[in-house]
Amino acid sequence: MTLNWGTNFLFPTLVTKSNIEITDDIVHQAMGFNEITDDLYEQVLEGFEHHLEQSLDKETSDWHHYQVKSWINKYDKEHVGMEMHTHAGSHLSAIAIIESGLGGEIVFQDPRNFASRGYDMKFRPLFDNLVYQPEQGDLLVFPSFLYHSVRPVNMLRVSAAFDMYLYSDE
Repeated sequence: MTLNWGTNFLFPTLVTKSNIEITDDIVHQAMGFNEITDDLYEQVLEGFEHHLEQSLDKETSDWHHYQVKSWINKYDKEHVGMEMHTHAGSHLSAIAIIESGLGGEIVFQDPRNFASRGYDMKFRPLFDNLVYQPEQGDLLVFPSFLYHSVRPVNMLRVSAAFDMYLYSDE
């Protein structure tokens, strides 16, 4: 990387947010059968493509092949949420919000461990976690190394999680 005159972003961690269409079929398959429809899968693939373009100026065709694994997450009323974690081994991750409920905020942690060490407390906001209240139809795509968690929920919250693995070998 070359430092240019002016502002340089040395450690960007891009999270892309877009909207997907949540149909009755997507809700029915997720709620009743823990299944992801082809329509939802295709919309998420478009989200992965957009993220690759925005973050790396690449597309999935720049790799030999890719694999996507997915699953449904259901959090009932008063569920404690999900602890801070990454999706180690995959390259990109996505969260598609099918039912948003109340609570269940997604918390993204600054990936620069101990970056705030030694700074005056006035700089702390630069290192705060990002807390996001998801809404139905939100699609968040981010690098799989990014630590994230889900806060406790007050109502039913249903999401689909996706991990993309990119392979250069033949």
